[in-house]
Amino acid sequence: MEEFDIKERILKGAMELFMKYGVRSVSMDDIARHLSISKKTIYHYFADKDDVVTLVAKDHLDKGRTEFESLRDRSKNAIDELVRISACLKKDMQEMNPSLLFDLQKYHPRAWGVWLDHKHKYIRDSVV
Repeated sequence: MEEFDIKERILKGAMELFMKYGVRSVSMDDIARHLSISKKTIYHYFADKDDVVTLVAKDHLDKGRTEFESLRDRSKNAIDELVRISACLKKDMQEMNPSLLFDLQKYHPRAWGVWLDHKHKYIRDSVV
């Protein structure tokens, strides 16, 4: 497996756990166990849990941005676009552990900053 594939697999697996259980309750051991890899492998690609959390947040928001742009391109008009984006956001919120954003804010300020930047720039600009 290539290095890029392993790193992407770690990010995807960590995101699955964070979305389901929240960030604080998931340990590096949990991520390693979930992916059937060693913790040493995770630390080969990431400095610490905060690094994993920040990169998962960036990756998740980038994919969301791509999805929103696709929705925008397929929409007939602004109202149709807002309805589609609302449905997408609703689905995302239903799949997310309620404590996830709180955990980011309290324990992972770098990842929280990524989220705030996304919210204040991309989402606001999209709505405008």
